[in-house]
Amino acid sequence: MRHFAGVGALLAALAGTQAAAQVYAVNSNPQPYIPLAGATVVALTSGGSWSATDEGSATIPLGFNFPYYGQVVTEVGVDSNGVILLGSTAIAKCARSSSNSFACYSGGKVTDSAREPHSFIAPWWGDLDGKTAGVIRYLKPGSSEIVIEYSNWAFYSYGSTETFSFQVRLNSSGMIQVHYGTYTGTASTYSLASAGFENETGTLGAALLPCSTTTANCGDADWPTNTLYTIGQPVDPDLVVSNVALSNMVNATSALTFTVSPTFRNVGQTDAGDFAWQVYLSTNQALETSAPTDGGYADTLVYTSTTPINCAGLSQATTSAGISVSPKPPPGQYYVVVKADSANAVAEASEDNNVGSIANYFTQGADLVATSVSGPSSSGPGNSLTVNAKWFNQGTDAVGTISYKILLSTTPTPHTAFDYVLWSGTKAVSGGQTFDEDLTIAVPVDVPGGDFFYV
Repeated sequence: MRHFAGVGALLAALAGTQAAAQVYAVNSNPQPYIPLAGATVVALTSGGSWSATDEGSATIPLGFNFPYYGQVVTEVGVDSNGVILLGSTAIAKCARSSSNSFACYSGGKVTDSAREPHSFIAPWWGDLDGKTAGVIRYLKPGSSEIVIEYSNWAFYSYGSTETFSFQVRLNSSGMIQVHYGTYTGTASTYSLASAGFENETGTLGAALLPCSTTTANCGDADWPTNTLYTIGQPVDPDLVVSNVALSNMVNATSALTFTVSPTFRNVGQTDAGDFAWQVYLSTNQALETSAPTDGGYADTLVYTSTTPINCAGLSQATTSAGISVSPKPPPGQYYVVVKADSANAVAEASEDNNVGSIANYFTQGADLVATSVSGPSSSGPGNSLTVNAKWFNQGTDAVGTISYKILLSTTPTPHTAFDYVLWSGTKAVSGGQTFDEDLTIAVPVDVPGGDFFYV
């Protein structure tokens, strides 16, 4: 058996599950992660001798009614181990006391009627610890919504060097969003978590990641960086920008021109009709229409659509526009940010999730960057497999037609003497262009047994 490991993370999606009074469908899409600004820091309480960032919890009043599997939830419990409890019964199961310090210290399979607590949303439930840099905070964008963030959190395990961040958004419509940010560093062998959600008996719910279906078995390779999961289907329309693609970038003498192609997804059940969209140049992935409080410049509006877009309920729509920026922006690193429903023509379940961005900034000149490559964990000579390769031109200038290869290597970096060419081809690359390709490949017959990396 040949075992392969991807240099990059694999993403997983799942089907929804049905419950009385509510139907939970789950959708995932790439979405740049923006840390909360101006949020309230949560003070955790520990009942035992352990630090509050290791084994601590707190209760947050929502300020609105949140429907969840037939319950009306008015408060949630946040736990240091990466699980959010919905309702007083679940909160009490994890409340810290001198005799109950480890009630929620580690996750398990999702769903599980035999294990308590139930009634939870678990973005990353394991033996976690905020250590010195971690913070839990929340922001209420409006009277009917709350966003809870675990920022720079980590595993408790000795030897772990990782930090990661995620957010959970709850809306009075019943919609849930789990947004995963970056994951840096390396976790120890024993640093494992589970991800999913469950009703109050553990009989309904779903795992967000396949590594959670039988036990808490999610490690750093399973982390879905910059991915937004939407759980539930609000009745009202709700628009998100699920993807922003660039192509045809030309860095001319007097202007910077490019084509932007956003994909809008309506996660609500009701159609979203006749909305406009805008494009901004930004030095980060957030939309800042006024100068940031930490210094810098406001984002530059470079395009407003003139033809209305329609997006039916539970569907998506893709459009494109050619854009010319003149005078050109000064040298630097820029993101293209897109805002859906820029004129607020659609009454949405949430008005605070309408912005999306390209995943990677662009710079002046040409700069090719390989983002990730992933594929099956095992195969054999002559077998067919599908490998996903992500890469992009980070620069504004076209580079013409280039050749590139996908290798099987015994090390995470190419080493000519011990590498096997899995695939080779050519590609014409324009400025700012992004590639996300699934390639069906036959494993070369001369690949010996052993462990290999996709490179």
